Amino acid sequence: MKRITLLVLLVTIISFQACKKDEVDVEPQLKEIQVNRTTVMDITSFWWSKVEDVSWYFIYFGKAGEDKQEYNAEDSGNSTYSFVITDLSANTSYEAIVKGKDKETNGTVVAESKTITFTTGNY
Repeated sequence: MKRITLLVLLVTIISFQACKKDEVDVEPQLKEIQVNRTTVMDITSFWWSKVEDVSWYFIYFGKAGEDKQEYNAEDSGNSTYSFVITDLSANTSYEAIVKGKDKETNGTVVAESKTITFTTGNY
């Protein structure tokens, strides 16, 4: 009888701990946005495919090592998004990152690209 009681107690403790783990809020894993880029002279364009659970896309863009300006990207149709930036300076390094936000969670970032770094040529 002692073995059965001990086993029941052990199973109850394990079950309780498993339930406690499920109650903990876990940060969602950011989905990665795969961004393509083309730069010609003083114009660069970015484009990417829609990512699940993303309501809005924003590009944070600026010169490398400086504060970035936020731009809202528009849906260009066929579940593809794009953004064009003009008037870039010659021989200048730039950085950009695309972030996807979910409107159902008050704009929480749910997807993000890797930082894109590039240098314009001499024109």
